[in-house]
Amino acid sequence: MNSIKIFVSYSHRNSQWVDDIGKFRLIPWLENSLKRQGVEFWTDRILNEHVGEEYEKNIRDNISNSEIAILLISQEFVSSDFILDKELPWIKEEFIKGKIKIIPILIDHLSKYGKDRISWIFELQTIPNDTKPMIEYFSNDSEWSKIRNHISDTIQNKIEAIHNPSKLGEKPVNPITVTSENQPETKQVHEQKNYAPEQKVQPTQTHEPKKDEKNKEERSNKTTIIIIALVVLIGVCLGLWKSGIFGSDSSTKGTKNADIEQSTQNEQTEESEPFVTIEEGDAVKGNGKGTISFHYGKYSGEIKKFKANGEGRLVFYKKHKLSANDPDKMAEPKDIFDGLFENNEPAYGRWLNADGNQKGSLLTKKTGLKE
Repeated sequence: MNSIKIFVSYSHRNSQWVDDIGKFRLIPWLENSLKRQGVEFWTDRILNEHVGEEYEKNIRDNISNSEIAILLISQEFVSSDFILDKELPWIKEEFIKGKIKIIPILIDHLSKYGKDRISWIFELQTIPNDTKPMIEYFSNDSEWSKIRNHISDTIQNKIEAIHNPSKLGEKPVNPITVTSENQPETKQVHEQKNYAPEQKVQPTQTHEPKKDEKNKEERSNKTTIIIIALVVLIGVCLGLWKSGIFGSDSSTKGTKNADIEQSTQNEQTEESEPFVTIEEGDAVKGNGKGTISFHYGKYSGEIKKFKANGEGRLVFYKKHKLSANDPDKMAEPKDIFDGLFENNEPAYGRWLNADGNQKGSLLTKKTGLKE
């Protein structure tokens, strides 16, 4: 059996999916999984010393010499000029000629604009699907294992089709098993266009709901009402106290004014003096990885000269402008900014809500040849 070459197209900002020491290590895992199949994965990591025309020629030649192209799709992927203007047109040209098969893998969320930029790719079968990316499965070991095995099976299916071109179509990979707890038989449901994790079909309930469950629900509702009433009562009492009804002598007012002044000073101190913790690196010079606590949120990531500079994540505690680079965007409490930072300000990346759904992005920084 002849060896198969697989070209991996990705953004260098997503190197953790490609590098052997990365967080996700998808490509190294696939290499190990398919090593007995005579599969060779090619990435541009070996071209670090090449630049310009020599770099482009190497990329083009390796695409032409590959039978399969894996696309690691993310917001960073569709923001790379080199990928959009060079790699994808070359891959599409070979695909139209029937010389290369494409496996699009959605590793992270995409904005609608980003998806529109590569709409032709989403006409193909994406993995896992075009709404739930790979990163959503990472926290669940069982689902993470299933989705990686699904990708491995898809590659082997493509390889078999390459070695047997006379076969009509490609066989379905890894049918998804649906089971019922009270039924010994197992139904095999073949995968259609999109991957979905295993679902359990609950047995039909024929008996009436238990009275205990109703009682629990009623007690829960009563508890909720009591808590709401207490919160309202506390709010009213605080309002009356602040208005002076519960004591309006001069000493009390003086104490209130002093407290307000001290609180204002504390807030000003918090704004001007964020608390920096260096967990890895040179703490004396303020360089490394760690956290920075601002009055409006907490940053975790790369720190240079005691400021957020590099890749990191900012979780907002309260409503605040997203970045001085784009002051019209306001982040809500529990919102997240994930991307690049410059001098404590978000510069380039994704703006997410508390559920991890993308609300927007910042594209204020333009970087090198391939991002």
